[in-house]
Amino acid sequence: MESIKRFMIKQNYVFFKNRPRTLICYMALWAILSTPSISNGQIRPNVLSIGYFGELVTHPGLSVGLSFSISEWEKKRKADITQSLVFRPTASIFHHRRYQTGIILKPELALFRQKSGGSYRAIGSGGGYMRTIIPNSYEVSGTEVAKSTFSGHNYFIGSIFFEFGKSSRSGPWGYYIKPQLLYAIPNFPNGVGYLAFEIGLTHQLNSK
Repeated sequence: MESIKRFMIKQNYVFFKNRPRTLICYMALWAILSTPSISNGQIRPNVLSIGYFGELVTHPGLSVGLSFSISEWEKKRKADITQSLVFRPTASIFHHRRYQTGIILKPELALFRQKSGGSYRAIGSGGGYMRTIIPNSYEVSGTEVAKSTFSGHNYFIGSIFFEFGKSSRSGPWGYYIKPQLLYAIPNFPNGVGYLAFEIGLTHQLNSK
C-alpha cells in the first residue's frame, strides 16, 4: 500500500516539475493495462458519477465519470475498511464567460479507502486532452474580416485530486465532493494551472 502511494505522489511531483513526457508514459501504461480487461468484460463499470464542475469554483460546468474497480482488498487489522484501486474515464465541460469554454476528456487512477458505513476518501491523478473554444474571435483574410466560431487551443492536461463522499446503505445513490488541481500544456511560457471544484451524485451500477 505504501509503495503505491509513494509511486502516485512521485509521478505527480515529476509532472509538476515540468516533465510532461513522464506523465504521458504513465497514462499510456494505465491504458495498456486497463483496456484488455475492460474490453474482455473482466472488469465492469460499477459506479456512474455526474456532478457540477466549477473551474475556479464559480465558472459553471458539468462532469460525468464511469468507475472501474481494478483491485480491492481489506486493510489489515481493520476489517471495516476496504481499499481499492479505481480506473475512471471522465468527460467535463465548463464555461468561463468572455474567456473560453473548455472540454476535457481525461482518464483517472485513484486509490479509495471506504468504511463499512459507506463513507470514503480517495486520492488520485489523471491526464488527457482539453480543447478550448474562444468567444468573439475573428479571422482576417486580405481586406475581409470574418467571425470565427470554433477558434481555440488544444492542450494536454494533467490533474491531481482528493475526493470525499458517501454511498447509501439502503439504495444505489450517493454523493461526492472532489477538489482538484489541473495543469495544461503548452501555454506561455510553460503551462497554465486551473483550480476546479466538483460536487455531485454517484449511482451504484451493480446494486440489487
